[in-house]
Amino acid sequence: YFVNYQVCSDTLYTVIGCYFDEFTDKYGETTKPKTIDKGTAYPTMFYYVLLRTKNGNTRKSVAQCSANELKCAAFVLRHTMEKGHKVQTQDMMTVEELEKLTGFSYFPNVPNAPKNIAKASDWGL
Repeated sequence: YFVNYQVCSDTLYTVIGCYFDEFTDKYGETTKPKTIDKGTAYPTMFYYVLLRTKNGNTRKSVAQCSANELKCAAFVLRHTMEKGHKVQTQDMMTVEELEKLTGFSYFPNVPNAPKNIAKASDWGL
């Protein structure tokens, strides 16, 4: 539900993915890779990477915005997270941190995306 509350008049870009290597979250909990029947692997973590304008109604493409008009962050949740967990500050990391962890590049067509900043207050946390 957290992502639903981030919708704005401008576009909200969302990347949803999963991670399969050992993962330790900011709560200090570690999830190790797990495989069951016939090699089916469970992800250790799920993530959402979000990018949008800060005020939500610039009427511009994110590619046309300066870094101070944008916000982006990664929200990561252990596969073993307690049922009903609501997104908290400890679930956040910078997009730059997630890129280092996963080896993927997010929002490569938005050079001004502030990938090295993740402010909880920007996201209502």
